[in-house]
Amino acid sequence: MSARNDTASPLLARVLAADAVWDALGGVALVAMPFAGAGVSVAWWPVFVPVGAACLVFAGVLAWAAGGRNMTEIGAVTAVANAVAVVVAVVLLVAFPGLAAALQFLLVALAVGCAVFAVLEWRATRGARAG
Repeated sequence: MSARNDTASPLLARVLAADAVWDALGGVALVAMPFAGAGVSVAWWPVFVPVGAACLVFAGVLAWAAGGRNMTEIGAVTAVANAVAVVVAVVLLVAFPGLAAALQFLLVALAVGCAVFAVLEWRATRGARAG
């Protein structure tokens, strides 16, 4: 990893910072979902709370990377992780068609956001590596 890759792309830094905010919001929403009275059973908290906490930790990693540390490497991994998250969300929506409306909305919103950030991070990472 060269120092140039870590500071050469203000675009990648902005994308990673925006994704950190998005992941933090998603993490908070996932942690709150079983307790919000939105039709999702509180019994599901062992699923939502760890996944939401993982999103919050990942948001911290993205914020750290946006400061110029290992941006290109973390950006490439994050692009793939966001693409995988889209697939997981779609599989959950198809496999469990009777999910509460609030949870369906959250999954669709997270999937759309992850798809957008997957493309942005992939392109910004490629641009940082090329130039």
